[in-house]
Amino acid sequence: MLGGNVAFAAFQWLSIIGIARLGSPKLLGEYTLGLALSAPILLFANLHLRSVLFTDSRSRYSFRDYFALRCITTTAALAAILVVPYFLGYDHGTLAVVAAVALSKAPDSFSDIVYGLLQKHERFDIVGQSMSIRGALGTVSLLLVLRLTGSVAVAALALCVVWALVFFAFDLVASRDFRPHRAGLSVPRPIFMISTLSALVRVAAPLGFASMLVSLLTNIPRYFIEGTLGTAALGVFAAQSYFLIAGSMVVNSLGQTFAPRMANLVAKGELDGFRLLLRRLVRFSVLLGIVGILAASLFGQQVLARLYGPEYVDRAIVLVLIMLAAAFGYLVNALGFALTALRQFRPQPFAFAAMVAASASSSALLVPARGLQGAALSMCFTNLVGVLLLAILLRIRYPRRSSPPSEY
Repeated sequence: MLGGNVAFAAFQWLSIIGIARLGSPKLLGEYTLGLALSAPILLFANLHLRSVLFTDSRSRYSFRDYFALRCITTTAALAAILVVPYFLGYDHGTLAVVAAVALSKAPDSFSDIVYGLLQKHERFDIVGQSMSIRGALGTVSLLLVLRLTGSVAVAALALCVVWALVFFAFDLVASRDFRPHRAGLSVPRPIFMISTLSALVRVAAPLGFASMLVSLLTNIPRYFIEGTLGTAALGVFAAQSYFLIAGSMVVNSLGQTFAPRMANLVAKGELDGFRLLLRRLVRFSVLLGIVGILAASLFGQQVLARLYGPEYVDRAIVLVLIMLAAAFGYLVNALGFALTALRQFRPQPFAFAAMVAASASSSALLVPARGLQGAALSMCFTNLVGVLLLAILLRIRYPRRSSPPSEY
């Protein structure tokens, strides 16, 4: 699982480096803006069904229920993404990039729900293999088409085609033994039972709302950067932010591995095992954050020059601040996985809503005054608020008895 997440993050990072090298900060900014505008809608529509599925130890819902809901929500999200940027007043070129990036994420959402099924059965090896394949083929196709056409929109469409092929040719094939009522290697036939899907939406909606808020946390500083400093500055900031994303992928891979087992331990009333896994995850998050800050302080300028080019070197202090924000962000991720394993879904949106408010207010204050440094400082403040709020929630919701917690 760790290998797959690291490989996927590395290839995604290589895509960013390739866009920076083949194009310019402005071109990279356009791609980043496409991600920033589409990600919150897609993540809300996904409803974090992957986590709901792999923590569903008692199998209250079938995989076909989850797949049916994912089909509905992904279709609705793509429609919304085509409409929202238009009303925000973006030009046709930006709209094309946003639409192409959103389409590239559609196959990703279907692979994601299959990953939830595989994680439930603790087949992390298959998930890791799929992520490695998707990362490698996606990056090659994206950069090759970008070099041939010079268009980010066309390159994103190529990425969509490749990820769709991986979903059909690998993910569905590898998951066939874990899909009940399977018909050979075909796509699972969704069951559109309104009462069942409505109940599943009620369970998953808090996590979907929380996922949207988490995406906004990442993108709110970017909205202010693009509006205040321009697309080129956004490209510079996005390039440096991928150091944070790479570390988050490592923490997420461990959290996704631990969470199903933590959920099973809680369901069985084995709280000592739950505490042990939580302590390990928190300690690793702290250690990774410290290593990231030290590495950025000592080698930040050299790394930025080699990876992206000289125009990124004079912003090296921004990288140090981003890694400080990352250290707090890793703890937010770890505590969020613990709450998810406890199936405490409803309290999480309130914590992330408070973080969004902190991000918006601090970005509005700091980005116009301090530029990219202000955006990084806003991230530090926001993630620190998140650590405190999630720690308080975990303290309140932590099970005191041997009985499993309520799903709500």
